[in-house]
Amino acid sequence: MINCLVEYKNIPHLYQLYAGFQELHKKNIICLEFTEAENIPELINKPVIKVVLNKQIVVYYDTLDGLNWIDSNESDNISYFLNHFKCHHYFKRSFSSLLDGESNFAVHPLGLNFGVSYNYLGNKSLKNSVLSFLKKQKLIISLFKINTNSLDANQLSHFPDIELNEVNILFSARLWNPRLAKTKESEKQRETINSFRIEIVKKLKEIYKDRFLGGIFEDEYSRTVLKREYLLPFEFTNRDNYISLMKRSTICIATTGLHNSIGWKFGEYVAASRAIITEKLHYEVPGDFKLNKNYLEFNSASQLIKIIDDLLEDKNAIRKMMFSNFEYYNLNLRPDIMIFNTINNIFRLNNN
Repeated sequence: MINCLVEYKNIPHLYQLYAGFQELHKKNIICLEFTEAENIPELINKPVIKVVLNKQIVVYYDTLDGLNWIDSNESDNISYFLNHFKCHHYFKRSFSSLLDGESNFAVHPLGLNFGVSYNYLGNKSLKNSVLSFLKKQKLIISLFKINTNSLDANQLSHFPDIELNEVNILFSARLWNPRLAKTKESEKQRETINSFRIEIVKKLKEIYKDRFLGGIFEDEYSRTVLKREYLLPFEFTNRDNYISLMKRSTICIATTGLHNSIGWKFGEYVAASRAIITEKLHYEVPGDFKLNKNYLEFNSASQLIKIIDDLLEDKNAIRKMMFSNFEYYNLNLRPDIMIFNTINNIFRLNNN
């Protein structure tokens, strides 16, 4: 059994990782022990943790937004990364090849980040495909004890029936107050993000009317720049209410976050097996996750509308994308499997 000594910080960005380690511990795949985080001032409130495997292999797990260890520009952050961390392996959510070629240790993509306080299940209409897919994954089934005979209609209920029901479209996002930015570069980025998100909400509401679910999250800043009709009611800041809204949606839209990060909502959409349309992804994720298979890309509001209209005319394309994301979630993104894959990768590389 593999011994894992894991730093603990009470930071939501890390809950996905902790859930994964704990599930592996329950399955007797690892022996888990938590320890207090090192007192490194610039990292104490950042979602970066050290894990020691078998008392000798030092690994960092990093779910930061972008290259953002210190409050400075990208070049300074890369320099900090290369000079600060002493380890054998580094798994980063916002993985960039800029890091891998320069470091003295192996840098790997960790994967998408999302909240884990609720469970994503499956789809009644895809039950046969799901069962067929899972039964072929013998390693996953044997290690994680997936019961392929117990995925009943109630469990597979998160997909809307796209053959019978109207397809709804979800886009929800927050605005970032530019005045709270710590650098001029960050202030400009916030203004650009805000402007694009507002344009998208207005277009979607105008064209799709009641089929559009979502809006800009309501807060003190958003109320100063937008009319109430474009704001997502405050009740949807409640997690359960937001998830309920997402369950009613088939096509989900994501935009780039701060530091060019792939936001939590993107990971949630994959975990919920949705059809996803997103801005260009600036970072890489592990596994078979591809443009035009797991997601579609847009770079303007008009292009987004064109893609949505094409999908509305081709529900089979929606279905294929939803199943591809169900597949990806169960092989790469589910918390226990994500952590298992990182550990398996470490020992595979160390044995070569």
